[in-house]
Amino acid sequence: MEAKLEEDKGFEVLRRCGFWNGWEVPRVGLNGGLLLGWMPEHNLLIQHSSKNMIPANLLDHKGTPLSITFFYGHLELAKRKDVWLELLQIRKIALPNWLCIGDFDQVLNDEDKFTFHSNSIAGADLFQQTLNDLELCALKAKCQNFTWMNRREDEYFVMERLDRAFASVEWINSYPQYALHNHQIIRSDHGSILLGFEVQLPFRRRPFRLERMWSTYEDCGDVVKSEWDANTTGSRAFNLQYKINNVKRTFSEWNWRVFGKVEREIKDKQKILQTLKNSVQTLMDVRNEKILREDQENLMDGEEIKWAQKARSNWIIQDDRNTKYF
Repeated sequence: MEAKLEEDKGFEVLRRCGFWNGWEVPRVGLNGGLLLGWMPEHNLLIQHSSKNMIPANLLDHKGTPLSITFFYGHLELAKRKDVWLELLQIRKIALPNWLCIGDFDQVLNDEDKFTFHSNSIAGADLFQQTLNDLELCALKAKCQNFTWMNRREDEYFVMERLDRAFASVEWINSYPQYALHNHQIIRSDHGSILLGFEVQLPFRRRPFRLERMWSTYEDCGDVVKSEWDANTTGSRAFNLQYKINNVKRTFSEWNWRVFGKVEREIKDKQKILQTLKNSVQTLMDVRNEKILREDQENLMDGEEIKWAQKARSNWIIQDDRNTKYF
C-alpha cells in the first residue's frame, strides 16, 4: 500500500496492525512510500525494491515456490513507461509461478472508468502491450466494478478500476480456486482488494464468548437472571451446567436480535451501494450514492465500537479509527 510515511515510521504501523515482519520504502517528498507486512509463517525473500514495486519470492502452504510483485503505479502518465520497463526487468528474474498485484494507476479500457465527461483512457494501449509482453492474465474480480473514486459530486464524479491483480498461466493453473474481491470504497478514495489463493475452507462452528458490549444494555442483567433462576431438578453439578447452557443459548438468541440487526443492515446497505455504484448513470445516482455511503459509514462507526471492545491491542481506543494509520 502507499504509506506516505517518513522513514522508519512504517514499522511502527505494522507492529500496531499485528504484523511481525515487514518491508518499507520511504516516501519521496510528501507522496509515495510503500509498506508491506507479513506474518512469520510466510517467509518472504526480498532482495531489493524500488519506489514503485516490491518483488518477493516465497513458498506457499504446499511448499510450491512462487513470485509476487507488489505494485504501485506512477501518478504521472508520462512516467508510467519507465515503470512498465522496470516491470519487464522484474519478469526476467521472477519465477514462472508469478503474481503481480497492487494499484497500477492505469485503466485498461472504457469499462474501467465512469465519468460524465469524455472518457479519456490515455496510456491504456501501452499498458496492454506491457501485459502482453509479460504474458500476464487479468484475474477476474467479484463485487465492485471500480476500486477508486474522486469523491467529488455531481458532474465531476469519477470512478475507475485501478487496483487489480495479474498472474501468469502457471499461477492460475496452480490456484484454480482463487477468489479476488473488490471491497467497498469507504473512508478513502480507494477500496481494498482481497485475493484468496484457495477459498474452500472447512466449516467451523463459532465458539460462544461473552461480549463486553452486552453489559452496556439494560436488558443484559434480566437475560441472565431469568435463565439462571429457572427451576431444575438433579444434582448440583447438573443444575449448574443446565443454567450455564441456558444462559449461553439465550444470550446467542438475544445477541442476534439486538446486535445482529446492525450487521444485517450494514450488509443490506453494502449490496444496495454496490449495485448503485455499478450502475451510476445520472447526477441523481451520484447524490444517492453519497447519501448511502454516509449512512453506511455511520453504521460502521457503531460497529467499530463493538470491535474496539473485542480488540486486544491497547492502541485501539473508543472513537479512534483504524484507518488513521493509512
